[in-house]
Amino acid sequence: MAVTSTIKINQIECLPSHEGKSNVVRRIYWVYVVQDGEKSAAYGNSTDVELVDGDFTPYEDLTEEQLVQWVEASMTPEQLDGLRQQLLDQITVEVKPLPWKAGQVLPSSGDVAVDG
Repeated sequence: MAVTSTIKINQIECLPSHEGKSNVVRRIYWVYVVQDGEKSAAYGNSTDVELVDGDFTPYEDLTEEQLVQWVEASMTPEQLDGLRQQLLDQITVEVKPLPWKAGQVLPSSGDVAVDG
């Protein structure tokens, strides 16, 4: 199965008004997802948007594709490739039980082990 990578926009933060314009995007919250079949890994972050005079899209005209382009433009191709590789490494690594604890059930990643 092909490995896919996608940036998804979760939320945007807007200034109510800035230099005569309303609902000006200030920050984009996003998640980068790499998927290989049923396995996936994700990394979430935010990107501050540089407010540039003359380059404005009204809030109601914004698209997810445009915001993804802004996020991608804030990173170098090397940064995007590195992030993709880190996430790919997370889903391709094989977790094995410790050899001296063969047969013991490992807790899931959401479980917390407490000694005591």
